[in-house]
Amino acid sequence: MKLISILYLLLGYSSLIYGQEDIWKKLTAVTFRSEFDKKIGYPVQLPVFTPAISALNGKQVTVKGYIVPMNESKGYFALSMNPYQTCYFCGGAGIETVIEVYGKKDFKFTNQLITIKGKLKLNDFDVMNHLVYIIEEAIIVK
Repeated sequence: MKLISILYLLLGYSSLIYGQEDIWKKLTAVTFRSEFDKKIGYPVQLPVFTPAISALNGKQVTVKGYIVPMNESKGYFALSMNPYQTCYFCGGAGIETVIEVYGKKDFKFTNQLITIKGKLKLNDFDVMNHLVYIIEEAIIVK
C-alpha cells in the first residue's frame, strides 16, 4: 500500500515537472524567417509560431524561470528558461528562451528559480522593441 502511495506521489510530481518542461519545449520550438523591414532598411528575423504555440496566445500560462532584471521599479523584467549566468543575453541560448514580463506589482530580483502566472501574448509584429513572448498581468505563484 505504501508503495502505491509513493508511486502516485512520484507520478504526480513528475507530471508537474513534465508539464513545466512542456511549456518551454513548446515555446522553444519556434522558428524564424527573415523579412526586409522598410522602416529600418534591413532584414529582421520574425518568429513563425507552431500551432501548439499559437494555441497559447492570450491564455493564462504558468512558467518557471529566472529573473533577468530590466526595470524592476515598474514590475518589468525578463524571465529566462536558464539561470541568469547562462541566459540569452549572457550565453548561447536563443531569444525563444526568454519571456518579457509585466507584473501586476513590482518584483524584487532573486537568483532563485521562480514560478509566474500570467497572460501570454505572442509578438510577431514588433520584434525590434519587444521579445517574442510577453506575459502580462504576471504574479509570482511560487
